[in-house]
Amino acid sequence: MTILSDAYNAVKAANPSNTSDQNLALVNAMTTSGGMRDVTVSSVVALLALNLVFDSLKSYATSPPNGANPDAVTRAKNFIGFVLAQPQGEFSTSNATIASALSASLATLALDGATHGVTAGIVSQLEALWSVNIPLWQADGKQWPYTLGDLQAQGLA
Repeated sequence: MTILSDAYNAVKAANPSNTSDQNLALVNAMTTSGGMRDVTVSSVVALLALNLVFDSLKSYATSPPNGANPDAVTRAKNFIGFVLAQPQGEFSTSNATIASALSASLATLALDGATHGVTAGIVSQLEALWSVNIPLWQADGKQWPYTLGDLQAQGLA
């Protein structure tokens, strides 16, 4: 089995009345994870601000409430310290180690989110900033979308 045959057979099973062209168009619209990219500090701050949590997270970092999770406070202080010191900078999230560490810090903050507003949903939005999706055909090593010729070569059409 190949990426094309697996995807095409799944699409065909889900859309039995479609033509080969229609199913091929659906396959060519599929995406998969293509790695990670660096993300600007300003885009992270903007997302937090749009979710109305940047100011409360900053307050949490500078004046944590009684009973706050000490690990979350430390991570909040480090995060806010970085974004305030490097407002024009980038998080090097194309580096898997850095992306993983940032995700872990954000997840720890989300565990104590009731006091500053960072939730698991906001963490997912932030992670989406540095996640890159690519077309399935590109992940298969092709330079252009699949064609009917590709289907025919694999005995699918």
